[in-house]
Formats: sequence, structure tokens, C-alpha cells
Amino acid sequence: MIGIAETLAHQLRGVAFAYFALASCRFFRIRKRSRRFHLLFLCTLWIAAGYLKDSVFLSEFFSSSEKLNVAMSLLDLTSFPVICAFLLEVVRPGAVKDRLWISEATVILLLAVLYLIFPLPALEIATYAVSYSIALSGIAAMVVFSVRYGKYLSDNFSYKENMEVRWAVVTGSAWFLQLVIYAIAFTPATWLGECLFIVSSLVIWSILFYFVKRQRTVRIQWTSPEAADKGKEDDSASEFSESIVRNIELTIAPRLASCMQDDKIYLNPKLKLGDLAAAVGTNVKYLTYYLQHSLGTSFYDYINSFRVEEACRIIREMESSGRINMTDVAIRSGFNSVSSFNRYFFKIMSVSPKAFYTDEVRKGK
Repeated sequence: MIGIAETLAHQLRGVAFAYFALASCRFFRIRKRSRRFHLLFLCTLWIAAGYLKDSVFLSEFFSSSEKLNVAMSLLDLTSFPVICAFLLEVVRPGAVKDRLWISEATVILLLAVLYLIFPLPALEIATYAVSYSIALSGIAAMVVFSVRYGKYLSDNFSYKENMEVRWAVVTGSAWFLQLVIYAIAFTPATWLGECLFIVSSLVIWSILFYFVKRQRTVRIQWTSPEAADKGKEDDSASEFSESIVRNIELTIAPRLASCMQDDKIYLNPKLKLGDLAAAVGTNVKYLTYYLQHSLGTSFYDYINSFRVEEACRIIREMESSGRINMTDVAIRSGFNSVSSFNRYFFKIMSVSPKAFYTDEVRKGK
């Protein structure tokens, strides 16, 4: 069994090397499109180099040296900072400067070299501690920024196709969880553990590659949490005084109702907050305040609630003709895709569009 696992592990290393080497070539050609692809190119190149290194230094000739084996394993940890930089770039473009992740990778590299010179257990533990701390802080920061990113989308866009970053949070968390499980369950290392680690890595990165190519970059003017809180206090104290709030409610409410009910501006599938503010004749700050404080909703939810109402009206019309096409309903009601239409329709109506249609048919009978 051990011999089979060892043979399979060597074969999987070759497969993984070829996979990540080809991926790095792919992302090298498009690395200039965005910093996200540039960092992903570095990630795949780094990982491919790691598998090549394992194939060379963990061969039978070198495997007799435990010190060298540990040092080579520590070198793999230098990929953590660049992977975290890539994940953060997805949820907060431009946030992580190159000098930060390069300096982190350099520290890990120096610790690995020091272990090769002075093979002390304390140095090995310190290298793992630093590396996993960097990975954990990177994942935590990604989760925090993804929440703020999601709120920004809800406040400024009526659509989220290929802009949401939940896939990055899920795959990033899976990557870190994989590292933790491997470190706990397969210490000391086993060939079976190596096989499971490689296979899970290929699955996680394949999912990541699928989504990253579809992801649209949305640049946000980020501020620190302290600055954001201070800004909120300033807004409530000066811009949104009682007289301004009263004026916002008196002027925006009728104009907004006209835009939604008469002009049906929500039928524009690419509608943004700025577009609606221009149509209403106000600015985005006042409109956002009115939506959040007077109506208690976000721009995204407000627009899509009207789209669902329109979809219900269209379905009732189609029910009378006896023919229904949900793709046509989604497009005619202002949604960008059938998937987002189905998801939001269920959120508002608690039933799927098809179930709603079936209920309408039964009522008609």
C-alpha cells in the first residue's frame, strides 16, 4: 500500500507541475490586463516551481537528508504571501503593495535558509508560525473587505453578475483550511497525505481559475475604518441636518416614484445609483440616505423589488396565453441573467418563478 501511495504521489506531483506550469503560461500572456492576473501568474509560477523543486530535492538521492527535506518544505511556505496578496487584490483592488508581500516572503525565505544552516526545531516552528500567521491574517482581511465590497455593490449597482467575490472567500478559506488539516493530520508527512493534498489543491485552484477569468474589477475609493466612522459622524452632524433631511424626503420621494412607476427606469439592466440619481435630479449621497434611512433598503434591493413586481405582472400576462418563457420574463423585467432573476424572485416571493406561474394557473382554473 505504501509503495502504491508513493508511486501515485510522484505521478501526481508531475501532473500538478504540468497543470500549474501551463496555467502560469496562460496567465503570463494576460498578466498586463490587470494586477489580479499579474499576481495570479506569480502564484501559479511559484506553485509550479515548488512541485518541480519537490521532484528534484525529494528524490531518493536527497531524501536521506532530513535537514534538507525540512528546509525544502519550508521553502513552500514562501508562496503564502503572494497567494494572500492575490486574494486581497480580488476583494480590494490595489490594497496590497508589492513591497509588503515581497518583504513577507523574504522573511520566510531567510528563516528557511537559517534552518538549513542551523537546523534547530525552534527555527522550523518559527517559520511555520510566521507563515501561517501571514496566511490567517490575509484570509481574515479578505473576509472583512469582502463584506464592505458586497455592501458597496448593493449601494451602487442594481446587478452583481460577475462582480461578487464570495467565490474568492470560499476558495481562499478552503485553501487555508486545507493547509491546517494537512499540517495537523499528516505530521509527520505520509505519501497518502501528499496525494490527498495535491488532489485537493488541484480542485481548489481549478474552481478559482474558473471564477477569476469571469470576475469584473470594481474599483472602490477605500478608506480606513477609523476614517469611515469619522466621515459618518461628520455627515450626520453637518450634511444631514434636520432641515436637509426634510427637504430630501419632500423632493426625492415624488420624483423617485415617477421614475419607477411612470418611466420604469428599473428596466435598464445596467442601472447604477448615479443613473437613478441623475434621473431623480439629486446627488448619490442624498439618494442613498433616502433609500437607507427613509425606506430602510439598499439601492440593489429597491430596484430589484420593482423588477420582481414587473416579472409577476408579465407572468400573469403569459399565464393567460398559456405560454411561458422564464428567460424572456427575466430580460423583460430588467434582470441581467436568469440565475439572478430566479435567486432574487425567490428571495422576495418565497417561491421560484415556475412555482409562482403554476400557482397562477391553478388560480385561473
